[in-house]
Amino acid sequence: MTRAQGATRVNKDPNDPTSLDPTTGVREISSDEFSKRVAGQLNGSSTNGVHKTAEPDEGFFATHEEADEEKELQELSDRPEPPNDIEAESAVLSAILCGPETVDKIRNILKPEHFFTESHKYIYRACLDLFDRGDPVDKINVQARLMEMGRLIQIGGPSYVADVINSSPAIINVKPYAKRVAKLYAHRELIYQCRVTEAAYQKDKNTEIHSDLLRSRLEDLKPPSSFLTSTDIFQQWAKDGPLIHEPTGIPPIDNATGGGPVYGTRWILNGAPDAGKTALLVQIGHTYARRGIAVGFLAADEEPSDLVTRFAQRDGFSRLDCEIRDPNTLGLIQDADGGLPVRFYRADMTIEAAADDLALWARQRGSQAALIVDSIQTVICAASRGSELGAREVVTANVQAFKNCAMKYKLIALATSEMNRAAYRNGNTADQNDMASGAESRAIEFLARVLLTLRSVKGSPDLVEVAIPKNKHGPSGVSFHLHLDRRRMMLFESDGPVIVDSEAAKEDEKALKERLAAEALAAQEASAALARKEVHLREEALCLSVVAEQPGIGVHELRAAMAAKLGGCGRARVDDTIARLGKRLRIEPGPRGAKLHYLN
Repeated sequence: MTRAQGATRVNKDPNDPTSLDPTTGVREISSDEFSKRVAGQLNGSSTNGVHKTAEPDEGFFATHEEADEEKELQELSDRPEPPNDIEAESAVLSAILCGPETVDKIRNILKPEHFFTESHKYIYRACLDLFDRGDPVDKINVQARLMEMGRLIQIGGPSYVADVINSSPAIINVKPYAKRVAKLYAHRELIYQCRVTEAAYQKDKNTEIHSDLLRSRLEDLKPPSSFLTSTDIFQQWAKDGPLIHEPTGIPPIDNATGGGPVYGTRWILNGAPDAGKTALLVQIGHTYARRGIAVGFLAADEEPSDLVTRFAQRDGFSRLDCEIRDPNTLGLIQDADGGLPVRFYRADMTIEAAADDLALWARQRGSQAALIVDSIQTVICAASRGSELGAREVVTANVQAFKNCAMKYKLIALATSEMNRAAYRNGNTADQNDMASGAESRAIEFLARVLLTLRSVKGSPDLVEVAIPKNKHGPSGVSFHLHLDRRRMMLFESDGPVIVDSEAAKEDEKALKERLAAEALAAQEASAALARKEVHLREEALCLSVVAEQPGIGVHELRAAMAAKLGGCGRARVDDTIARLGKRLRIEPGPRGAKLHYLN
């Protein structure tokens, strides 16, 4: 029996104070008594545990709703089952299946748990899943999704879905029906909460305790307040704990923002084409993934293959390596980046769907998460997908969804934004307003917690000027330069453009090139060494696992087993692995000169 079912039975004799629900142990009360007690508690009126009659708080039960609807709900609560309207539920589902665009109209009103019928909950959840994935919301796909969920047979099979479609759709009036279903759910919850509280009151007649418990249990059902107090903010701070900065690894950015992005906030990077926006976000995302942070890329401007190529370049491989795709080189690239906690979402997924999946995956992994969007002008959100909104409204909706997801899941949210043409076609940056440089919508500057603008330096295509016109984590107006190594897809702190006007400047430029070349070589060697080390560690782990499975294995058998696990390898490679393991293996002589291997 569900919780709602356990709270449905209404005592036929409301004057009998001893009748208890056999399932919940809660004393059953009539709907009249229920309304009186709730009204008394919310108005603070009580006498020796008997609450005075008072009108219910309309802002609590049904803000701005008509009195006749409240009367109808009261009548529904007198029935032997919880308040519900199966026909309204069917009408809403039928409207969705007949006109999938209605999902956008009601998804903020109606949630799956609001449905009274379990079958309707699963059908609605299937519709939402399909809609968020961009798949058609129709009978065939809904049945397939229910089958994936393992619920199709439970709800009554395909025939039940067909019956729902054949019910009277409410496409035109879908919002009122959705609100009605949600309201009936709230009414059921009120009844249940008061019954649970009544059980507590029977055990302890302390009216003050009873009143506090009632208010606490009903807190989540109250409509949101139109304001917050200082105390509300302090309580939320205590609940959330200290803000956590996640360093980007780029000193000027981390120094200017108190240590990097904060979980639950959003950064937006404005920039002209080829200014290094995506390179900077890929570098931050790659850095985070290597720390074990779950990273999700929602990119409409870059394909997943392009992003993985950038990862490989950052590990010392060339773009040509990623194009030729030699099996041995691919193995090394996969060893370097194959295990990173990164997901690349399809460009047709909404911001909300990607954030939902990323947050769930991060919880399953027990890690933090970062959502990276490229770009805020080209991705879609639930409100902008399939709509007839103008470009400005689409970007505004995307930024709002981006903000909501960051706050909801405590994500680090980073997005690129195209810079409007007026902000970059003129080389004189002194005449440009960086705060208003985002293309299409002012929501970019209003809703970002940190706003960065990136511009290429004239005459120095690999030099990027970065300004921070808005900074909620530190001082605004900070600017600095980064050098973009396009071959390795890395950005380094730079002193700025070099003015070549003397022999000394030429020498400095030469020295800079030599230093950069030395750094590039050292980084490449370090990356190659790291890749080799990871390969060696993998080979050693496989060798140890073979010996653990087959104690006393001979050298020939060990070589064969290693070759099978590695997909082919030479004798020297296995012997080198055995040599590196050293004392971790014990080698004893066997018959006819054989060498038997054991774990030491």
